[in-house]
Order: sequence, then C-alpha cells, then structure tokens
Amino acid sequence: MAKGKTKKKKKLSFWQVVLVVIIALLIIAAYYYYHHYIMPPDTSGNSSSVNTIEGKLESDLRIHYVDVNQGDAIIIQFPNNKNMIIDSGDKKSDSKAKLKNYIDKLEITKFDYLIATHQDTDHIGGMDVIFKNYEVDYVFRPYVLSTNSNASTLPDGFNQGLTKEAGGTPSNTATYYNFLNYIVEEKCGYEFFNKDSDFAFDIKDGENSYKCVFDFLTPTANKNEIGYKNNNNNYSPIIMLTYADNKFVFVGDAEKETEKELLDYYKNDNLTVDVLKVGHHGSETSSSKDFLAKIQPKYAVISCGKGNKFYHPRQLTLDNLTDPTLSYDPATIYRTDLQGNIVITVSKPEEVGGKGQMTIKVDNENVPYADLLVGADTIKNSSSSSASSSAA
Repeated sequence: MAKGKTKKKKKLSFWQVVLVVIIALLIIAAYYYYHHYIMPPDTSGNSSSVNTIEGKLESDLRIHYVDVNQGDAIIIQFPNNKNMIIDSGDKKSDSKAKLKNYIDKLEITKFDYLIATHQDTDHIGGMDVIFKNYEVDYVFRPYVLSTNSNASTLPDGFNQGLTKEAGGTPSNTATYYNFLNYIVEEKCGYEFFNKDSDFAFDIKDGENSYKCVFDFLTPTANKNEIGYKNNNNNYSPIIMLTYADNKFVFVGDAEKETEKELLDYYKNDNLTVDVLKVGHHGSETSSSKDFLAKIQPKYAVISCGKGNKFYHPRQLTLDNLTDPTLSYDPATIYRTDLQGNIVITVSKPEEVGGKGQMTIKVDNENVPYADLLVGADTIKNSSSSSASSSAA
C-alpha cells in the first residue's frame, strides 16, 4: 500500500497577516460605529439615511399610552409584530405594577427596541421590570454620564456623556446606573440616539408593500455642540413615526429649547402630524405656540398622574393646544390621568399610498370632554380661592 504524501502546511506571509488584522479591525470599527456611536454632526434638513428592515404584515399598528401615574411609558406594536417601548414610568411600586400587568395582557415577551428618552426617574424608573421580565434586543440611550458611586464597574467606553464642567447634567442616581448596567448584563445592542438613528420597516402584504418609518428629528448635532443640555429634560429626542400616512410625534420631556432646535433646523420642512404626545406631562415648559404651529397636531395625548404634585397638565398648555383662534384646527385632548390607558390603532390603507384608518380608545369613556380642558393648576387655584372665601 503506497504511503500517502504528507502535505506541508503553508504559512501566511507577514503581509497576509497584516491584511487579516486590518480587515478584522475595520469590521470591529464599523460595528462599533453603527451600533455604539456618539452622535456625529449632521447636515441640515430632514434627509438622513434610513436603515430599512423588511418584514411581513401581521397586524395593525398599535400605540399604547400606558397609564403609569405621573410618568411616561409608551408601547408600540409595529405591523410586522416588532415591539418597542419608550420609557418605563416611575420607580414606585404601583407604577411598575401597572406597567407589567399591561405588558403581560398584551402577551409581549420581547422588546425589539427600547428608548430611554432621558435620565429622570419618572421615565426610567421601571426599567428593572422591563429587563428582568422581557427580552430586550436594542437600546437607544441618551448621551448622559453616570456619576453614581458604582459607575466605575461599567465597562470601559460604555459610560459616556457630558460632564457638568462641559455643560452637561450627569446623573448620580441608582436608577440611571441600574439602567446602564442592565444594558451591559443583557448584552443589548445600543447606540446614543441622534438624528441619524432613523430606521424603517418595509412591510410586505402579498404584492403590496407599506413603509413604517421611525425618524429621530432631534438631537440634530453632536451633543458637545448643544449648550442647553444642562437641563435633564432637553436630552429627550423628538421622534416622528409615520405609517399609512398617519404621523405621530413623541417628545419625552423636551422643553422649549429643544422645540426651538427643531424649528431652526427644519424651518423649510413640513412637519404636520396627526398625534402629539405632549411634552413634559403637559407642563408650560413645553408645547410652545411656535412648536405647535409647526406640527399642528389633530390629537394631543397627555401622560400624567391624577392629583400629581406638579399640577400637570397646566392650563396654559391646554389653551395653547385648543385655542379656537388658531390658524389651524385645534387639537382634541386625551389624558391618562382622567381616561386611563389610551390606545391608538392604525389599519393598513385600502390602497397602497393611501391613509390608514385611525381609531382611538380609552379606558374611561365617560369623562366629559370639558373636564379634559381644565388644567390641574386651575383646579388648585379654584380650590384655594374657595377655601379663602369660606375662611373669610
């Protein structure tokens, strides 16, 4: 039997090794940039590239404004069965219980996308409920530094944000640190959101195709160049969701400074929308007249707690939204403090390119509409006046 010849193993040359290393580094760098980048500067105009993901039409678009008392939690069920949660309500046990019960009723087991608009506890207080009970795939996070005593345990390069000296508002709370640590423990993909964080679904229904676009309108530039970020609330992005010619805007707690950023940056763009999630729970620090005139919402959803100590929503905000002298139609108001959970459904259009039918449902349908137009501060002032009159 003839002996088989033993083949000599070829060794890679020095330059081949160098080439392999360079390619590997480029792949790692590309992954890091696209999945963990710090907001790069952008050119003016609403024309950023969009990452498009194909999927199959499975259901209607459903947006749930969850009643979590004084806080924000919004669940979006996309038509291709992908799920998103924007904020998670307050850290109080009642708020967390409401959120978990609501999610479980929807039979959601995974959130493909999670957005933390900013570091305040009434927006990220329930993140432990989310990360401990459901799978989280990808996180959009604010460019906020944690200065908590445990922050040094976070991986190198992960804990980033503007220092106080640089004009930022770092967070030393355990709530924000825990949120960051959950991302690390669960090995979630993540990025610091900015205008280039947009993505879209190309949803197929037989031969027809429908676009669902998720567009981060702000922040519009590198956060190091935005001086007003010394306000926690103004880290909140302004986001537009478009499906079947219906447009929704989510603003977190963004205040007038961020609204002005949008007005300046998109001065030549048409940004009229169907539904606005009103900023900062209806505080007068948000919803400026100029901002509302730019987006001209038909419906306005206010997420706030009944009898909250901040007296949200404020009368000025409600008046700005519903002023009958506006050059556009005033908004119809919805409030979680009086109506409970609010669910908006958009069906696919009858024709491609047409407008899908929108329906709005609330838990408590028996609230007189006039009550929705009265600010909590007005009720407070009225009560104070009555008490003073009685005392006199």
